[in-house]
Amino acid sequence: MPFYLRTEFFTVLVYLLMMVGIGVYFVTRNRGGVDYFAGGRAVPWWVSGVSLYMGNFSAWLFTGGAGMIYKTTWYGLLYFLLTGSVAYFLGSQLSAALWRRTRVISPVEFTLQRFGVATEQVLGIVTAVVFVAAAGNQLKAIATVVNTILGVPLVSAAIGVGIIILLYTLLGGLWAVVVTDVLQFVVLLAATLLIAPLALLLVKGGLPQIFATMSLEIPPKYGLPSHDLHFLIAGLISFTLGVAAGQGPRFYCVPDERAARKVGMLAAALFLTTPILFSIPSLVARTIWGAPDVLGAVIPGRDPHEQVFIRIAMEVLPPGLVGIFLAAMFAATMSALDSVYNMVASILSRDVYMHFRPRTTDRGLVTVGRVMTLLIGAATIGLCLFYIRGTSDLFKVMTDIFFISSPVMSVPVFMGLFYRRAPRSAGMAAIMWGVATGIVTQALLHWPYGPQIYLTQSISIGIVLVSPWLGGMWRNRELRSAVAILALVFGALVLGVMLLGSPENRTVFLAYAGKEYSLGISTHLLVGLHVVFLVGTLFAFLPGFAREEDRTGVEEFYRRLDTPVDVAAEVTGTAEAALSVYRLVGGLTFLTAGLVGVLMAVEWFTHPGWMGDWWKYPALIGILLALGLLFYLPGRRARRGADAA
Repeated sequence: MPFYLRTEFFTVLVYLLMMVGIGVYFVTRNRGGVDYFAGGRAVPWWVSGVSLYMGNFSAWLFTGGAGMIYKTTWYGLLYFLLTGSVAYFLGSQLSAALWRRTRVISPVEFTLQRFGVATEQVLGIVTAVVFVAAAGNQLKAIATVVNTILGVPLVSAAIGVGIIILLYTLLGGLWAVVVTDVLQFVVLLAATLLIAPLALLLVKGGLPQIFATMSLEIPPKYGLPSHDLHFLIAGLISFTLGVAAGQGPRFYCVPDERAARKVGMLAAALFLTTPILFSIPSLVARTIWGAPDVLGAVIPGRDPHEQVFIRIAMEVLPPGLVGIFLAAMFAATMSALDSVYNMVASILSRDVYMHFRPRTTDRGLVTVGRVMTLLIGAATIGLCLFYIRGTSDLFKVMTDIFFISSPVMSVPVFMGLFYRRAPRSAGMAAIMWGVATGIVTQALLHWPYGPQIYLTQSISIGIVLVSPWLGGMWRNRELRSAVAILALVFGALVLGVMLLGSPENRTVFLAYAGKEYSLGISTHLLVGLHVVFLVGTLFAFLPGFAREEDRTGVEEFYRRLDTPVDVAAEVTGTAEAALSVYRLVGGLTFLTAGLVGVLMAVEWFTHPGWMGDWWKYPALIGILLALGLLFYLPGRRARRGADAA
């Protein structure tokens, strides 16, 4: 049967139309840039917390992430626990209150005042490129799911889904993003609460039998070469700094500092569901289908481990509910992509466009933001089509993108929030050294992720920490020779570390689509050139470190960080907008439950043999109704309280 005549296709179509409807609903709420990019700073903390969780949750977890858990079992669970719950708690509690006090509407906006225009522009462009690159891979993940379940051509699925997400984000701004994230969370949680216990029923012996098949050791042929303790530590460090420095939009859109901290705590609590709920289908598949090297006999294809979660879901769900599961996959990826679209649009509009057009009005900024969102969506779809041509493992692509970019994006922002002594030029130094070291160690020398992130972040953070001290020495002409000696010692140390990490002197190559392309130079020569670059640029930055600069803007920035938020004066969003979220999400959840009821009726008439699975429909309906009441009833009480006041 063609995919466009299947029940699952119409289920997903109705769900996507609901998302677009939310964008239309909020289109009139955006009166200016603060409303479009920061929700008028009136977004309820629990909405922003759910959005923070969903914004870092995509269908990749059900493909590449599920494949990692299938292959590595305990190791994969520990990875998702550390990089999810632990990292989000630590990172948010470090910086959430400070982000709210920045009073910005772009995550790199404050770097203009703290580090200068050059740092702001470079950081803004690098951040935009990295997040769009990751978004293209996430779009490929959901296109893979659609292709597996419905048989829709991969390219068509990528283009169609990309356009839908672009449409509602473009229309509704941040309010549409966070509200759709909450609804998507409800659909995702409801589907998983049904799938996880049904999957357990496939295993005789239940959880004890699953635990018996899990191992603390990872055979080299099952995991990446870098799957070791260092990979876990590097992931924890990078994700913690990434949350502290890169999740500002979810912290500065709420009313005050206390709410910002609660955003992070809620997201950290929700991330506990990853190793508890979302891992069960993968572990069940490992138990009943065996080790990864025999999986190809059960699931054909290039990367069968990336399909285990989907196959288990299709095994335990009746045909009508597969469409709801597919909608949950859409929910996961749409929540990640819409956050990227809105955040990157805020950077390109506020930090790049307004640098050249500083007289742009607040109202005009909404128009600029929508144009930027359109361009970002088109670029994401284009990159997704590029990824489809490749053959890389989805998990590896995601980790490559994150670990090579994390020091670049997080270090200048993180240090800018906390380290007040650093001169303004230190931000650019951290970016340049981070970019160069990340590219050399990962893309060219192919280091494991752990050592690569240790060196890259140490170099980036180190140059910021010592910059005021080096600047003071450089101002004293008698100490310049000592600075030169220190620079040479630093170069020798880096040279020794990198040579130890690259003992084999071979030709440097780039890898793409399973092919290697030689660059014609040796690894040892590349290491030497990189050290020369670091030492040479250090001398180029020293005059800037030593310059007696006007720190009026910097001091004003830190005075702002020291000033508590005045909610009455600074929150421009209306209480009605916040209250409407409860009722809107509750009502749409009830509508989704009604959709499941319609699917049940359709299956009743079209598939008489489905009766053995009849109870799964009312089970999902019950879960959705319970979740809908959790939103609708508090909103109703709050509405009555507001009317009484």
